[in-house]
Amino acid sequence: MRSGPRSRPFREIMRALATGVALLVVLAWAHTASARTKVSAPARAVSAAGGLTPLRARFTDDANARDLGAIDALGQRIAAFDTVAAPDRVYARAEAAAWLALARDQYRLDDRSGLVEAAFARASDLASRLEAGGSSLDSLPRAIPGAPHARPDLRAFADSLRASEALRCVAEPLARFELELVRSGHETLVCRSRDPHPHGEALDRRAAELRALADACVPPVAVARPVAPPPAPEPEPAAPPPPPAATLRRLAALNSVHFDLNADTLSKASAVVLDSVAAIMRNVPGIRAALIGHTDSRGSAVLNLRLGMRRATVVRDYLARAGVEMARLAIESAGMAVPTAHGAGLREYALNRRVEIQYSAPGGVMLDVLRQERDLQIERPAPKPPAPQLRRPDSGTRPPAKVSRTRRAVGKATAAAPTRAATAKPPHKSQPKSPPKPPRTFSGRLKP
Repeated sequence: MRSGPRSRPFREIMRALATGVALLVVLAWAHTASARTKVSAPARAVSAAGGLTPLRARFTDDANARDLGAIDALGQRIAAFDTVAAPDRVYARAEAAAWLALARDQYRLDDRSGLVEAAFARASDLASRLEAGGSSLDSLPRAIPGAPHARPDLRAFADSLRASEALRCVAEPLARFELELVRSGHETLVCRSRDPHPHGEALDRRAAELRALADACVPPVAVARPVAPPPAPEPEPAAPPPPPAATLRRLAALNSVHFDLNADTLSKASAVVLDSVAAIMRNVPGIRAALIGHTDSRGSAVLNLRLGMRRATVVRDYLARAGVEMARLAIESAGMAVPTAHGAGLREYALNRRVEIQYSAPGGVMLDVLRQERDLQIERPAPKPPAPQLRRPDSGTRPPAKVSRTRRAVGKATAAAPTRAATAKPPHKSQPKSPPKPPRTFSGRLKP
């Protein structure tokens, strides 16, 4: 390239472009470093405070195990106040258990809307207030991450019950009702309009039940009493009495419910089993249950894990509607990894399509369980195509013998030979006979 006055502007433009590119590289590196610093700082703060792992770091098995351990530890803190009697403390304990159950369920479903963190933080705050000897009668926050504000009329109804004297009769069901409002708001965010909304559809019925309980709660008559000394401090919560052995044996017999192929709905027989479980768990509040969904060995592992979680959720919702506190029920899915029957028969498949109910007595003692098959749903085998039917000859007639093709052709030729001879035409008399051909002669010489 020749140098001259025309080439100088080109070199100056290239030099300016190189300087700009270098400046952009330096700015990009500085932005990446600052972003890493901002991400790592909240992670250290959350881990130091004993909270959940941030969303960006929540992708390893260790992080999931650590978070589930933190949720279980908070559940043990809340369970220590199962024997409180004051209405405000009963309400605070039930609300904390409901928030924690919501955080656990949404964490297992890998919810990324922020509802898990908000529910866990609310449960932790209520547990701290209970441990400090206080309580909480606050209304539901209007802005909850992942749960839009839904049904303001029912929220106002809950606020009126919380401020009334009927709170001593409806403290625990009122706390669960308010968390159903939160779940229904989350349904409007993650479900389509044509999909079922079980929590939202049950709100009016639960509100009617709460109103009936509040109306039946008659306020006590005020009676003049002498001045009493200040009340003694509230004693430490005592452990609930152990359930009787007969109840434990009956619970151990009801250990599972079964499902149809590719289904997550309960049959009538399964509903009878769950009604028995719910009745006994209502009478023995110290017993908790873990619901583990299973599938048969057909299909992919990912789809079977989701199907097992849906089955466990259906069983938990049924027991909760039957009166069992949701905080006493934990759900998980094993998919097709833990079969109870090995084989490829229809009965083995039906035995593996189940939700196991694992009970634990106070103190974390696991109870032995027995297998029940009253609600087993065996799929129908596919119909086989009908076998071809051979046509049999009538009785009294002998079936014709098989004749080969060669014999059939010889018979036809033999039968046709006389007919051909009889129908042959004689030669015409007027036609002269052709003279005989002369013999062939050889004109060459023979070899000696």
